[in-house]
Amino acid sequence: MKKVFTLFLALVSVVAMANPVDMKTAESVAVNHYTFLAPDGINDFTLSGSSETIYNGITTFYLFTFNAGGFVMVAADDASIPVLGYSYEGRVSATDVHPAARSWFETYNRQMVEIAGAKLSNQSTRPLWDKILSNTMERSVMDVNPLLTTTWDQGCYYNALCPVETGAGGGSCNHAWTGCVATTMSQIMKYHSFPSTGIGYHSYTHPDYGLQSANFSSTTYNFAAMPNNVTSSNTSVATLMYHAGVSVNMQYAAAGSGAFSEDVPFSLVNYFNYAPTAELKSIADYPVMADWWALIRTDLDAGRPVYYAGSSTASGGHAWVCDGYRTSDNKFHFNWGWSGSYNGYFAIGALNPGGNNFNDDNRIITGIEPGNNLATWLVQNSSFSTASRGISYMHAASATVAWATAYDGSGGGATINEFTRTTNGGETWTPGQVLGGSTYGLGNICALDANTAFVAVYNGTGNQNNTCGVYKTSNGGVTWNQLPGALQGSASFANNVYFWNEQEGMCHGDVRDGYFEIYTTVNGGSTWQRVPQANITGGTPASGEGGWTSVIEATGENTIMFGTNKGKVYISDDRGSHWRVTSTGITPVDNGGINLLAFSDPNNGIAAQTQTPVVYKRTTNGGTTWETLSPNGPFLTNDLMAVPGLVNTYVSTGAATGATGVSYSTDGGLNWTYFGGTASKQFLAGDFFDNTCGYAGGFNEDQYNSGMYRMIGELGSAASGAQININPQEFSLTLNVDEITTNPLTISNTGDAPLDWTIAIDPDPSPWLSVTPTLGTVPAGESAELQVTFDATGLLPGEYDAFIVINNNSINNTAVDIPVHLIVEGVTLAAPYDLQAIVDGFDVNLTWIAPGGGTGTTEELIYDNDGTVTGAYSYEGYAMSTHMSPQGACRILSLKYFTTIDAGDNTFNAEIYGWDEVAGTPSTELIHEVSATGIDNDWLEIDVSAQNILVDGDFVVGFGSINATTFVGYDGGLDNGRSWDYDHAGSWAAYNEAYLIRAVVQYTNGTVREISAAPEHSLPGSTVTNHSARTAFNGEVSPVQIPAMRHNTNTLAGYNLYRNGSLIAGPVAETFYTDADLDNGTYAYYVTALYDNGESGPSNVVEIQITGVGTGQNGSVAEFEVYPNPAGSMLNIAGNAEILSLKLINMAGQVVYATSNCGQNLRINTTELKSGLYLIEVLTGKGVSTRKVSIK
Repeated sequence: MKKVFTLFLALVSVVAMANPVDMKTAESVAVNHYTFLAPDGINDFTLSGSSETIYNGITTFYLFTFNAGGFVMVAADDASIPVLGYSYEGRVSATDVHPAARSWFETYNRQMVEIAGAKLSNQSTRPLWDKILSNTMERSVMDVNPLLTTTWDQGCYYNALCPVETGAGGGSCNHAWTGCVATTMSQIMKYHSFPSTGIGYHSYTHPDYGLQSANFSSTTYNFAAMPNNVTSSNTSVATLMYHAGVSVNMQYAAAGSGAFSEDVPFSLVNYFNYAPTAELKSIADYPVMADWWALIRTDLDAGRPVYYAGSSTASGGHAWVCDGYRTSDNKFHFNWGWSGSYNGYFAIGALNPGGNNFNDDNRIITGIEPGNNLATWLVQNSSFSTASRGISYMHAASATVAWATAYDGSGGGATINEFTRTTNGGETWTPGQVLGGSTYGLGNICALDANTAFVAVYNGTGNQNNTCGVYKTSNGGVTWNQLPGALQGSASFANNVYFWNEQEGMCHGDVRDGYFEIYTTVNGGSTWQRVPQANITGGTPASGEGGWTSVIEATGENTIMFGTNKGKVYISDDRGSHWRVTSTGITPVDNGGINLLAFSDPNNGIAAQTQTPVVYKRTTNGGTTWETLSPNGPFLTNDLMAVPGLVNTYVSTGAATGATGVSYSTDGGLNWTYFGGTASKQFLAGDFFDNTCGYAGGFNEDQYNSGMYRMIGELGSAASGAQININPQEFSLTLNVDEITTNPLTISNTGDAPLDWTIAIDPDPSPWLSVTPTLGTVPAGESAELQVTFDATGLLPGEYDAFIVINNNSINNTAVDIPVHLIVEGVTLAAPYDLQAIVDGFDVNLTWIAPGGGTGTTEELIYDNDGTVTGAYSYEGYAMSTHMSPQGACRILSLKYFTTIDAGDNTFNAEIYGWDEVAGTPSTELIHEVSATGIDNDWLEIDVSAQNILVDGDFVVGFGSINATTFVGYDGGLDNGRSWDYDHAGSWAAYNEAYLIRAVVQYTNGTVREISAAPEHSLPGSTVTNHSARTAFNGEVSPVQIPAMRHNTNTLAGYNLYRNGSLIAGPVAETFYTDADLDNGTYAYYVTALYDNGESGPSNVVEIQITGVGTGQNGSVAEFEVYPNPAGSMLNIAGNAEILSLKLINMAGQVVYATSNCGQNLRINTTELKSGLYLIEVLTGKGVSTRKVSIK
C-alpha cells in the first residue's frame, strides 16, 4: 500500500507539469490517431515523411505524412491538445502551403510558444495524450463529413477571365489570381448549385486594370459543367469565379487579390439571390468558445457550408470554407481553396484551457442557402470626382430618371452644391454643380424629367443674400438659372422647393415677419406669390422655429407638407395656397423636431425626430391627430420613404455605426425587416418611383466606385380586399394579486377595402381578460387601437391562459387568435441588476446595482407635484441646493438644472459642495464652481467631466443665484428633507421644497447614472406662486416628463451571491464582492436581494472564464467615428468605449498598423501609408466594429 501511494503522488506530479514532446512520441501519436480514424479503404498506415516546425527557437509541432495520403500535425508540448490537425486527403508540400493555411498554422506556433514560455499546466491535456498513446480513443457519433467535393484553386484556368497580369508568377497562366474571397464564394455556390442565373449587374474601375463588369442577370451558371477539380480550360468555372470577384470589388493584383469579407453577404443576397439569412459574425462577440463551435455546427448540421475568414500580421486576411466537423476531438474541416492541399480537420480556439485564443480575429458567414428575393439592391457609381461624397436628397422622376444632391461626407463639413443625375436607371450617373465653389449649399432637388429640375440654394458659410433662392435647369444640369422673387435676401433661408409640373410649384423657408415664408407659382417661377398669414391656420410659430432642408413630402395629387424643428408639420391640400399647422406631440431637442417625414397617401404618414431621444409619430387622418409609434425591428434614421402604389409601405435607411442598412415596413411602420445583406452597408437619402424602382445614396470611394444603390425586383404588392395585421401577436405578462393593467392592441388594414371585426374571448367567461371596444370597422390603409385589460383582482397566484379571437372579413385571415398568458404572483421582490464581473488573475470582482437603481433609499429621478404648485425661484446671493447620495465612490460628469429665464444676462453659478457626515449638513467647502447661462423652461446640462471631480460619499449641488433673471425649478408639494439654502457666508439652512436639480455620475465599475432625490412620481405642474423672501418667476413652467425609478417598500437586508447555481456568499451588505482563488474554468454568476419577507429573483447572469491572466467583460458593439474620410496626413478615431486594440488593414488583408490600449480617442499619422482603401477594425470590451476609410 505504501508503494502504491507513493507512485500515485508521482503520477500526480507528472500530470501537473508540462513536458516537451519528442519526435518519437509524436510519431506514435500520429500513427495511432491516423489508424484509429482512418476511413474504409485505407489499409496502409505507414509514414511517408516527417518534419518539425521551429518558431522563435522553439519546436512547436511535427508534421507526419502517410503513404496512403493525408497527414497528422502533432503538438510539441503535452500542455497542448495532442493533435492540431489531420487529413486523409491528398498530399502536402512544405514549400506550397496556402496563405490561409500558413496563417492558421502561425496561430498554432504562437500558442505553442506561449504554452512553453508560460509553463502552462498539462493537467487537462495529458489525459488526451494518454488516450491516443494507449489506443483508447472515443469515436464520434454526431459528425458531419466534409460537405464539399470540390478542390478548387485561385490560379490557372480558375482565373481565366480575371485581368491579364504577366507578373503573377507560376501557376497563374498570366492572369491575376481570383482571390480567396472569390474562390470561397464560388465553392459554396457550386455546393448549392445555385443560382442558375443571377440578379442585376455590377461594375467598378480598378486603378490598374480598368473597368471590371459582370451582368449577373444575363448569365446562366452551368454548375453541371463545373468539375470538382479543373485541369484545363473551363469557362463555366472561370465565369463564376470572376463574377464572384466583381461582386465584391476584388482588388486584383500580381501578388494576390483581395476583397473585404464584409461585402460578401450583400453580394450573395443581392447579386446571387441567396437567402437574406446570410450574416457575418465575429468570434469576438462569442467569448465562450463552445458558443462559437455551436454556431458553426448549427449550419453544418443543416447542410450549409460556412464561409470562414481570418488574418495574421505576416500574411494579411484570408477566407476559406468550413464544411464539416468531428465531435470527439472538436476539430472542424477546412477546405482552403488550394487544389485540396492541406484540406483537413483543425482545432479552433485555445490549445490549452489556460492559454490565450489566437483566433480572436476570426469571422464567419452563416445562413448561406438559396433564396428567392423579390427585391434586391445593386451598387452603382455616383461618379463624383471627390471621394466620400454622401447623398443628402434624392428625387426619382421616373423608373429611369433620378436626381440627387450631395454633401461632404469626409468629416470636413465643406459646403458644396453638387448633384448627380441618371437617365438610364442608374447604369451611369453624371455629376455636376449648380453654382460651383464652397459658399452655397442645396436644400433639396425636385426633378420633372431628364432635363428639368429645381433646387433650393442657401448660403452655407455666411449671411443669406440675393444669390440664394430657387434655381432651374432645362438642359440636364448643364446650366442653372435663378427664378427670382422667392427666398432671397438676408432675412430669408431657402429650405425646399417642389414643382408638380412645369408651371405649378411652391417653395418655403423659415419664419419671417412672424410667420413662415412660403411661396407659390403658377407660371413656372416667372413670378412668385407669398402665402399670406391668413392662409396659414392652426397656430403661430414658436420662438426659434424653422424648417429643415430636405424635410418635405408630396403625396396624392395636391398635398404637400414640411416639418419644423419644433415638432410641427405644415400641410397644404391645395398645392400650397392654404396651410394648416398640426403638432405631432414630439418634444423637440437641439437639431430635432421633425427630421423625417413620409406619407403613403394624404391620410397616412410617419414623422420622426431622429436626434436623441428618438421619437416616432404616426397619423391616419392627415395629421389631425398623431399617435406614438413603437416600431419593432430595424427602423433606421437616415431617411424615410413612402413607396408609391403600396398602402402603408415605407423604406428606411441608415448610416450610423450600429444602425446601417436599408429596411422596409408593410404595416404602416409597426414592423421592420432588413433587405437581405444590407445591414453592414451605409445607406443615405433615397426615393422610390414605385414598388419596382427605388434609389438610395451612399458614400463614394472615388470617381469610379460606389456612392449609389438601386433597388430592383418588386417590393410587395397592393393587396386586394381587406387585409388584417395585428400588433402584438401575443400577450404574456405577470401581475401581482389584485393588480390591474391595460395594454394596447392595434388592428391594421393593409388592404384596399374596409375591414369589419368583432372581439370574442375564449374561453368565455374569462373574467380577468377584457377588450374595448368589441367591434368596429377599419378603413383601407388605416389602423385602430384597442385596449386590453388584465385584472388580477381576487385571483389566486398561478397561471391563466386564454385567446383573444378577432373575427373579421379580411382576405388573409378571417379568425385571428391572439394567445394570452397571465402569471399571477404574490408580492414581487425586486432583484438587483447590472451585475458586472471583472477577472483579475484567479479572482473575480463582482459589482451590481441595488434594486430600484441606487442605494435603495435616496437615489431617485422623479418629482411629485401632488396636486400642488411647481414653480421657479431666484434667491439673490444664495445657493439653492440638493443633497445627493450616490451609491458609492464616483466621478461627477455633469450637473442638470430645470431653469426659466426673464430679462437680463440670465447667468448663475453651478456649484458643488461636500457633505459633513458628522453634522449631517452640507459642508462649506466649495469643491467646484462654474458660471452658467439659464435656458427657458427646460433642463440645462453643464459638463464638468474635465474637472475630474471624484467623491467617495454624499455631496451637494447648488444653484448659485446672482440676480432675479434666472430661476431654478422647484416642487412646491414635496418636502424631501434634502433641500438646503446657503448664504455663501458660512450658514446652511434646510428648506422644505424639492429643487429640480440632478447630477450625472460615473461609478468605479464604469456605470453612468443620473441621480437626485424625491420619493414619488409625477410631473412638474404649470402654476407658479410667489413666496416671501424670494423672487418667484411669474410665468409658466412647462411640464417635463422625468423617468421614474421606483424603489422597494420592503426592508432590504443584504444580498446572496451564486456561482454556477450554488450559493457562495450571503448575506452580503455591500453591492460588491470578490470571489477569490478560483481554478481555471468557466463560471456563471448571479446575485439576489434579501428582504425581510423573502428573497428576490436573480439578477442578470454574467459568465466569465478564468485563465490566470487578463480581464474581460461582455457588452454590445461599440460605436466610433472616423474622420476625416478620406484622410490626409492624420486620421482620427473617436468612440464610446475603451479601445483595447486597433488594426488598419489594406485591401490585400495585411495589417499595416496596429496598436492597443489607446483610450477612447486616437490619432494616426498616415503620411507613410500608401493611398487607397483600408479597413479599420476596433476591438473594445463591447466587441468588434469595422469601418472603411480612404487615405489620400
